[in-house]
Amino acid sequence: MKILFAVGFGISAWLYIQLKTTVVEKNAAFRVRGDWTLDSLANHLETKAQLEDKANFKSWAKRLGYSRVNPCFVEVEKGKDLWGLIKYLKANRYQTRNVVINPEYNLDQLAKSVSSKIEVDKDAFISAMQNDLVLAAFGLDHYNWQVLFMPNSYEFYVKSDLPVFLEKMKAAHDKFWNEERLSKAQAQGFSRLEVVNIASIATKESHKTDEFERIVGVYINRLRIGMPLGSDPTINFAKGKSGRVFKSDLSVDSRYNTYQNVGLPPGPICIPHPKAIEAVLNYDKHNYLYFCAKEDFSGYHNFAESYREHLRNASKWHKALNKLNREKR
Repeated sequence: MKILFAVGFGISAWLYIQLKTTVVEKNAAFRVRGDWTLDSLANHLETKAQLEDKANFKSWAKRLGYSRVNPCFVEVEKGKDLWGLIKYLKANRYQTRNVVINPEYNLDQLAKSVSSKIEVDKDAFISAMQNDLVLAAFGLDHYNWQVLFMPNSYEFYVKSDLPVFLEKMKAAHDKFWNEERLSKAQAQGFSRLEVVNIASIATKESHKTDEFERIVGVYINRLRIGMPLGSDPTINFAKGKSGRVFKSDLSVDSRYNTYQNVGLPPGPICIPHPKAIEAVLNYDKHNYLYFCAKEDFSGYHNFAESYREHLRNASKWHKALNKLNREKR
């Protein structure tokens, strides 16, 4: 009996020593991908964290129920023992991250945000948003993929893939586009897609959300009388650039050139601010047809009913801008 006890005690002591021995010699942080094997993980731990004895780590990982590697973000500290390391990895099987979608995001920015947090490949995401067969399931196409996404912060398991992500986006979209908002859009004479289209232009025109309803009112007034929208942000979208728009830019050959084409562009030019969508549904009913940046550089705009008044406002803006540029030299 004493012999059995001694053997048992010896085995327990051996296990304790094995599991409590320090195996991480360096602080390390890296991302574990969904296609990794236990070998892949062990190799990264060896390279990044100076893991001692990969074979022993893999053997004990399997014994302790961690034979299948799950996508996660790993942060290990120097001095971690084998038991603590494997326990930490097991706990990360249900790790979550917040995917942030901001107003004004273009496709590349959205793809980066999504792929940096969950198991979605950036290039595959971009391809999906340009694939009409994929988007048809949501009633969309490659011109208006932006309609699906509502700016917010969304929590996902890191292991979430593209179908899971898109389903959650569809749920958020459907929740926002309730019966009340759809009825308001219909009352304004716009479809849901047209509302988002107008809202995207307003989002790019101003960062002052309290101006959205007035700006939207200008565009809707122009649409009602068949006047070109004349929006600088649509020119930038057509040219694939940002910044000041010059007269030479206005001849760009594109359906997004709202100086040359009457009506809305083929689709939104960004993911719009939710307040810009609300502004379209509740826009200011005024007689303004023009607006330009205020000369005080406040970010707000001067509005005008006549072209003559608009030219005076534009002159004040350009004089202020030229003065500022001279002072910077």
